Amino acid sequence: MASQVSNAEVAFTAQDFRVLEIPGFSDRMSALRERLSPKLQAIGEALRPTIEQETHQSFHVHVARHARRTTNPPTDTWVALSEMRRGYKMVPHFSVGLFSDRLFVRVGALYEAPERAQFAAALQSALPGLPADAEVVFDHQRPGGIPAAELLSTPGRIAQAAGRRQGEILLERSRRAADVAGEDVVALARRLLPPLSSLYAEWRQGAQIG
Repeated sequence: MASQVSNAEVAFTAQDFRVLEIPGFSDRMSALRERLSPKLQAIGEALRPTIEQETHQSFHVHVARHARRTTNPPTDTWVALSEMRRGYKMVPHFSVGLFSDRLFVRVGALYEAPERAQFAAALQSALPGLPADAEVVFDHQRPGGIPAAELLSTPGRIAQAAGRRQGEILLERSRRAADVAGEDVVALARRLLPPLSSLYAEWRQGAQIG
């Protein structure tokens, strides 16, 4: 496990965010891989020591490949950090990424993760202490989510979402692209991470990672 925090600085420009609006599958994918993937890799590597220190676990960096897509270009992209060397979709994980209009930092479980019900329970318990900008996302391919505070009045909604076959549960904090273009993403993500890391650690206490 890493013991030192990297001081790497990475910034997304306004042009980087516009990559996710380029028409056409091939053109968008080419620009994504050329402009965004290297920066996402650097962000993941720089954040890994921070996440490891905050969760007391070891993580691996995985840049999204969008391998399942063949015709419709992605509207977002990200770097994921998970405890699994082989991938991230089967376990709760962290991710940092962008849509054309925002930068997001997330922790959560996709539908492929068997532990998503347990993660949902941990999230439900954590709702009262989350910051005002925290949102719960039920579909990782859509920008934004439901303010965490609103879900306090609808107990059971998170568990119901996790119980669906394609259910996904993610906690997100995001910032508008116009507000963060040119800003050090690594430093920003470190500021946004603590409540997400606390939630992960709370879930991890009873989890079994294979």
